[in-house]
Amino acid sequence: MCVASAAGCAAPRQPPAAQKSAAAPGESSAPSEGSARPYTGEAVHSVVRVTGTASACDRDVAGTGFVYAGERVMLTAHTVAGVDRNLKVSLADGRGFDAEVVVFDPLMDIAVLWVRELPSPPLRLQTKREASGTVIG
Repeated sequence: MCVASAAGCAAPRQPPAAQKSAAAPGESSAPSEGSARPYTGEAVHSVVRVTGTASACDRDVAGTGFVYAGERVMLTAHTVAGVDRNLKVSLADGRGFDAEVVVFDPLMDIAVLWVRELPSPPLRLQTKREASGTVIG
């Protein structure tokens, strides 16, 4: 399915060197040894990498999404806007699967992909909001 939208091609191209660092001048933006650890919780099995090609602007796109139901991945619509070739979902273990856009809503910025035989479990979502924080007064 070709998703026709200019949003996927509208973002300006910037080489990685042009991206700004949050570090102060003279400081490294890399995390110090031991300060950053990869996430290893149960959600890691439900988060996926999404890649594809938007032919209209000859651009490869990439983003992340999450499995919310069997064979279904939700992500931002602008990630897949204009993608008409090589739409793939990759798991943390490196396995890749072909994907197809089945829902695309640019106003809500939500897309849903169908990924046949995707073995990842759906991310468990809370149905009730639990309050967190401190009440003073």
